[in-house]
Parts: sequence; structure tokens; C-alpha cells
Amino acid sequence: MTAPGWDGPLEAAADTALAPVPVLTGRTLILIDRSASMFTQIARGSAATVADQAAVFGACLALRSAGTTLVQFGTGHGPLLFSPGQGLTELLGRFGKMGDGNAAAAVGACFDRHDRVVIVTDEPHGSAWQGEHPAAAAPADVPVYIWNVAGTLQPAAPGHAVVQDRYVFAGLSDAAFAVIPLIEAASRDVWPF
Repeated sequence: MTAPGWDGPLEAAADTALAPVPVLTGRTLILIDRSASMFTQIARGSAATVADQAAVFGACLALRSAGTTLVQFGTGHGPLLFSPGQGLTELLGRFGKMGDGNAAAAVGACFDRHDRVVIVTDEPHGSAWQGEHPAAAAPADVPVYIWNVAGTLQPAAPGHAVVQDRYVFAGLSDAAFAVIPLIEAASRDVWPF
């Protein structure tokens, strides 16, 4: 809650801060883990949670790019509908808590000819799974980008081979916004400089 009269200026500042976030072409499915384990502090003494950090990242990507489906998941999953020009803080206020994580079910239910899938979770090697790996629900030729906001990576689980166009990253910062365009430019042999 903000002091009276500050909602407008704070929303304008948040929207201005979106300018450096890259615009992704095509259609993007963004899945944000809202399971119970995500609601831990980012750092000791911080009011912000890992879930907050993941929601900001997903909402910023979604608001900057056309053709985006934004989904929060836990035991269940649900899309967060938004419109172009909607305020960032308004969208962030619509995220909730959703029990245990099941990214595979969310990808399977929400994937609809998207050009890429982005998953933000706190599970080692981006698994966030109860069953199959979440990337398995996306076609093999669709890139899947997974950020593990817990900041640690583990080798792929036994029986899960490393697959082309599947990328898992440890930690999450503002530098993560540039990763998808760089990887996709490299796959098209486009020099980014």
C-alpha cells in the first residue's frame, strides 16, 4: 500500500523502467512458479520474496512483448490475463499463492503453438516437477528457457539427457532479460554487436 497520491507516479516510474526490457518477437509462454517454496526472502531482512522476484521478471517480459501468455502455477495453474499498456504494479498485484509446483502440467495445458517457453522456478535444474520434466511438454524444436531463482544448478537427473534448445540458468537478475534475444540471434547466426 502506498501513501495517497503516490500510486500514479509509482506506476509511471515502473512503466518507464520497462523500456530496457527486450521485446520478444512471436508468441511466448511464460510460466511463473507460485508454489510455497517460492515465498522465502530473497535475502535476510528483505521484505521481497523469491516469488516477488519471479513475478516481476515474468510480468516485465509479458508486458513488453505481444503474443504473450502469462501463467502462474503451483498445484494448479492459471493464466493471468492482461492488456497492452496495463500497469506493471497492477499486474503484479494479481499473482497469488498456488500450493506445490507442477510445471509439467502447466506447460502441457497452456502450450499452444508458442515460439518459446520461459519458466521461472526455484527447483534444482529447473525441474519444478511432479512427474515428467516441464520441458518435455513442449515440442523439441521450441526453445525452453528455465531460470532457477534459488541460484543453484544440478546435473540433469538420471534418465534425463541434455536436449538441444533447452536452457537452464542459475539465479535471476536484470541481465537475464537479454539472454533470450542473444541465444535466439546466435541460433540464426546473427551477430549481436
